[in-house]
Parts: sequence; structure tokens; C-alpha cells
Amino acid sequence: MRPGWSPPAGSATSLLARHRAGGVHRPPPGVAVGLALFTLASAACGLAPTTGALVGSRVVRGLGAALMGPQVLAILRTAFSGAAQARAFARYGLTMGVGAEFGQLIGGLLIRADLLGLGWRSCFLINLPIGRGLDALGAGLVFTAIGLGYLITSNTTHLVTARLGEPRTITVGGLLMAAGLGLLALAAYGAAAGSVWWLAPGLFVDGLGMGLVIAPVTTVALAAVEPQLAGSAAGAVSTVQQVGGAVGIALIGLVYYGAGDATAAFGRSVTALAVLELVLVGLVRLLPRTAGRS
Repeated sequence: MRPGWSPPAGSATSLLARHRAGGVHRPPPGVAVGLALFTLASAACGLAPTTGALVGSRVVRGLGAALMGPQVLAILRTAFSGAAQARAFARYGLTMGVGAEFGQLIGGLLIRADLLGLGWRSCFLINLPIGRGLDALGAGLVFTAIGLGYLITSNTTHLVTARLGEPRTITVGGLLMAAGLGLLALAAYGAAAGSVWWLAPGLFVDGLGMGLVIAPVTTVALAAVEPQLAGSAAGAVSTVQQVGGAVGIALIGLVYYGAGDATAAFGRSVTALAVLELVLVGLVRLLPRTAGRS
């Protein structure tokens, strides 16, 4: 199991069961309970004496995240409307992306610092980065490129969607992500023996596209939902995200480990992801043309 990946077993299986805790009337208590469970489970991960204990603690951690995530979306859906709601979802996407991407850099710094001799254990409050051929700090620095790209576009996504509407914004973002992944494939095949810093341009472009996709997709999914159903809808969205992440990791893992060497494996994997992004662009055509238009 990759240490930096949160197993979706706990969160995905509990999201739909817990979604009503995130309804209109009682979101704050559920958020508090989820946060407490997540924090305690994180401590258990950091103190885990065995692999089994670590995996079990990660599942419990997922349960805590499952209690919090849908409720945050439900609160945004019911507390804001119109342009304010678009800005709220944009800030939500910004926070998610920045936390995920820059957490890798912070994790690398923590591992390098080896605070109190804890090593990787100090990283269980954030994502733990793993880099091929790099130390933890190097991996975090390389992947900062995708975080910078995400930061630039996600902070202004609501302005783009106000002009283009969600479907067109998602299309532009998907095309940018496909282009960035294509650059990663070219870097992998063309500079196999060179520096991994050639990956930075592709990661940056991929991040630009990602920032234009995440918040608009969430907005489209929740915009037409009645307030009393916001908790249920948010639970469904979060469940799809978790299951999609797990299935995606499994499928790309098959592509990666089916290749002969690491360079070819990386190149084939990002090529497959680029193709999937183009499929996303095609699926966007099925969205209502009026979705998100201001």
C-alpha cells in the first residue's frame, strides 16, 4: 500500500450511510464528530506498531473523513446561492487542491527534518509523498509544479465559469490536463536518462487544467439539488469521488506494472490518463448547455 494514499474502504462505504448527518438542520455536530474521529485515527496511524494496525487506523481515518466531506459540500450548497455559491465552490476546490499538492512538499520537508526521530510517522496529518528515484523532499519539490498550476486557475475559476459556463470551463480544463499529461509522456520517453525536472512543465499544465475542472464539476453536480436533499447529494458526490479514485488507481496500476521498465511504465500510464481526459471532454457534451451559466 502506498503510504500517501488514503484507502477509500472506510470512507466510500460509509458516505451514503452517513449523508443525512450532513443535512440542512444538523451539519455542525457531524463535522465535529468527523473531525475528532479523523484526528484520533491520524494519531493511531502515527503510533501504529504494525502494518495491520496502520491499515486499520487508515480505514477509521476514512470513516472520519466520510463524516466531514459531504457535510462541507452540503453547507456550501445551502448557505450560498448564485455568484456567491460559485465563489464558495471555487474556494472549496482551491483548498482541496492546495492541500493535496503542497502537502507533498510539506511531507517531504517533515521526512527530511526527521522531527524527534519520527520519520514518516510525522506525516500522517497530511499526505505522504513517494517519489521514484527521489528522496521525499525532492519528490515534494517536483510535484509543487502541479500545485502552482492548480493555485493559479482554481482561485479564478468562478470568473471563468461566469463567462463560459461550467461545461465549457470543464472542457477547457480537460484539454489542458490532457496536454499536460502528453508533455509528461514526452518527457518520460525523450529524457529517460535526464533530470526528472523535465516533468515540471507537464505537471504545471496539468495543474492548470485541474483547477478548471474540480470546482465546476462539483457545482454542476449540486447546483440543481433541493436544499433538503443537499446532504444526500453531497454524500453521493463524495462516494463517486472515492470509488473513482480507487478504481483509477487500480486500472493505472495495471498499466504501470504491465510495462517492462520504469520509464516505459510511467510513459504508458500518463498516456492512458491523457486519453481518459479526452474521454472526459467528450462526456461534458452530455451536460445541460445551461449548466452554471450566469
